[in-house]
Amino acid sequence: MNERMTVELLRVTYNSLAKKRDPSLNRGYYDVFGSSQRGNRVKKSFENLAKKLIARQIDPVKYVRTMCIYGQYQNSEMPWPSFLCSKKALERFDWLYSKERRKYQNEVDMLRNLPVGITTNRETILKQVQEDHNYYWFENPKASEQDKRAVEGVLLIRFAKETSISPWYLALSDKLAECFILLSEREQKRIKQCRAYYDRNPKLKAKALRIFLSAKQA
Repeated sequence: MNERMTVELLRVTYNSLAKKRDPSLNRGYYDVFGSSQRGNRVKKSFENLAKKLIARQIDPVKYVRTMCIYGQYQNSEMPWPSFLCSKKALERFDWLYSKERRKYQNEVDMLRNLPVGITTNRETILKQVQEDHNYYWFENPKASEQDKRAVEGVLLIRFAKETSISPWYLALSDKLAECFILLSEREQKRIKQCRAYYDRNPKLKAKALRIFLSAKQA
């Protein structure tokens, strides 16, 4: 992902979360960049942050969302962009993201190692599918739903290569077959295992598919 796209993802994600935190922002036009001198400083902060995230291979959407649950930012104000691009914020992200993902990662390990019939946390699976779906549609908000669906397989494989998108999300697509060769054997195996688990749990699959087939983030 290039720097320009990363900056735009940071901007869109920040704007969306800010509006959810403060509904009054929905009454008029809101943009964290704005048109003032302060807006220019914010843009430079995001440009600086984009370089750091690219270097560390950190997903910008997940970075902003994760840092919004840190300390004083958990229930009230949004973290200021100058903080987000600081060394302290990047260090805290490593800890917070690892903590949030540990349970899910352990469940994937269980799926790989334990026999048929294992139980995983279905709320966690659906939460991950929703998060990845939001990210997928944020990546290019100007693309139409028809365009997205037409090249779904290629785009999802690219996401799998460039981000930490989960096999739970990839397993829901029926357009990956022609692109499977681009994935490693391990990645292919994970997706097939998730598909098998969905097939054994049709209610879970139906809920996940409703998310997958929606056009925009909830």
